Amino acid sequence: MPVGPVIVRVTLPAARETVWQALVEPQRTAIWWPDLQIDAVIGGGVAEIWAEADSERHATGAVDIVIPGHSLGFNWQELGDAYATSVLLVIRTDGERSILTVTETGLDSLEHANRRAMEYHEGWEYHLEDLRAYLAGELAE
Repeated sequence: MPVGPVIVRVTLPAARETVWQALVEPQRTAIWWPDLQIDAVIGGGVAEIWAEADSERHATGAVDIVIPGHSLGFNWQELGDAYATSVLLVIRTDGERSILTVTETGLDSLEHANRRAMEYHEGWEYHLEDLRAYLAGELAE
């Protein structure tokens, strides 16, 4: 049975350009997602290394969409997976706030697709809440 995309949306207390900077500037990203490294240029690398239970997990990939201030896309693949997934982040203006939508596709090709889709959804919610907290001034720099 096919697994649809993971879609997570959050309203952020900042203008679109500020959200963009928080996504692509390493010194800002390190505050709200310290395990993520992303070089926001076409062909730039993406990497996340994190500890989980008694193991360490790795996901690596490459940026393939950059529309400054609007969209960032990349593919990445967890170590041991046969296939990569694709992620697209899109920022929309909402008055003085912004709405960030994350869509991750390709999960139906992964082993244990349903479980992984739920885990990825929870992971995106977790990281986007940290981004919201950072932009609201609730995370220390």
